[in-house]
Amino acid sequence: MKRLLFHIICLLLCCSPAFAGGRGVPRIGIDWGYGMEVYRYWNLIYLDSEMGYVVQDQDSEVPARPYAYCSLSVGFEPTSWMGLSAFSGIMGVSKDRLLVPLGLQTNISPRGNAMSGPIFILAGGIAFNTDFSYSKAAFGTLGAGWRFSLNDAWNLDLLLRSRILRDSPPIWDEENRNYVEKSLIRKDYTLIGSLEFGIAISF
Repeated sequence: MKRLLFHIICLLLCCSPAFAGGRGVPRIGIDWGYGMEVYRYWNLIYLDSEMGYVVQDQDSEVPARPYAYCSLSVGFEPTSWMGLSAFSGIMGVSKDRLLVPLGLQTNISPRGNAMSGPIFILAGGIAFNTDFSYSKAAFGTLGAGWRFSLNDAWNLDLLLRSRILRDSPPIWDEENRNYVEKSLIRKDYTLIGSLEFGIAISF
């Protein structure tokens, strides 16, 4: 995940709106939609709060849990067929967990940014808890869709994406019926795969 984010940052730093065909003014986007958690793997090690013995929980499942997401982006178009942007908002993980993403996204439109046609998306970043406290979450997104050029400035994109998220959610201790204190956690690794369908408007 960190390597993916590094490559996207390099694109943002190396590209310039002065490139031929680029748009020299910022582009603002709004992106929202629904997703489905389709795979979850976890590896948890913690100390029991009552007895003090070590608990290890490692397993996987195919949960099919729905969630929603919404984000706001600001970026520019260094070429006539590429868009680069930074985004944040609310990112669903499952029905009972939300994160605040901070990411970078690259859009590729083979027919041109201002033309209707296919669009391809690569994004990655980190995510915080909704109270903006630190989280070890990191994600990568790969997707494609169709862009509808509404006029010279406005575009509407229909998108289908896949997302991989590395998360460290609070651990629920079923036996003691409470969340495990952070000081008792020795390992908290969760990997989540999901599919998303959304709509993005940019101008």
